[in-house]
Amino acid sequence: MRPRSLTGDFFLGLFGLTAGFLLLIALSYGLSALHLPIASLVANSLWCAGLIAMAVVGVLTQRFALALAPLAFLALWAAASQIHAGILSADAGLKDGLTDVPDVRPVKTLIIKASYGLPIDPQRSGGVSLARYDQCGAWCQDLILNKGIGTIVLRTPKPGAPTARTLFREGQGAACTANADRCIVEEPVDELPDGLMIEFGDEAGPPTGNALCCPIAVVSRLTGGIKTPIRTYTQGNRVALMPIPVITASSGSEESPVLMREMVLGPTLRFDTLIEALLNTEVRWQ
Repeated sequence: MRPRSLTGDFFLGLFGLTAGFLLLIALSYGLSALHLPIASLVANSLWCAGLIAMAVVGVLTQRFALALAPLAFLALWAAASQIHAGILSADAGLKDGLTDVPDVRPVKTLIIKASYGLPIDPQRSGGVSLARYDQCGAWCQDLILNKGIGTIVLRTPKPGAPTARTLFREGQGAACTANADRCIVEEPVDELPDGLMIEFGDEAGPPTGNALCCPIAVVSRLTGGIKTPIRTYTQGNRVALMPIPVITASSGSEESPVLMREMVLGPTLRFDTLIEALLNTEVRWQ
């Protein structure tokens, strides 16, 4: 027996698809808990079959509002994806990119805190996209010898010595130019000198791998052991809903149960562009 209105058919179809989608997410979690690698494949196959079946049944029974419900569900999902992306973009705001750079000159001591390295442009740095914290190459020597910075501190936590830091000093002039390793020493972190500090990290803390995904850069003044933040920048990468509903639920996963897409909101945040913007100069990287 048909519902008494097209609206009833339409909302009945949307409700059924929503409930079915949630049940299939639960099914995917359950199958993956049984260590079945095809859990998502089974759930998505049933999901596609359900969409097609509802459309076919609606056409065959001339309940065309019911037949349109799968298309409406997909359209609403796509619209929600765009709204989600817009909210993320608005939330990022002017924090992304280098739209507001404070005047920090003169800088005599540059302190850089990055857990694994500094994200830099591989085209400018000889093919390396992440400079290690313990490698002070041409860019470091250029800042010291040509830009007037007396000390560069590269600080990072290390296994067994979380309070250690690596210090590159001008030292004895040409000796550092010829062999940067001779100017690298270890000293306690609590003896950091006054200067400009740049901290690279992640919203949830230090990155867990060698890639600085979604980093935050905090620019601060360090005076007498007191850190005063000046400006915070974010790279702007966010994760938004995909325009189509695809189930990715798996047991033990803390990620979204549906397929997401990475969004790049604004220019990539890198150490090379940040330091050049702060110092109003161009740094030699090779």
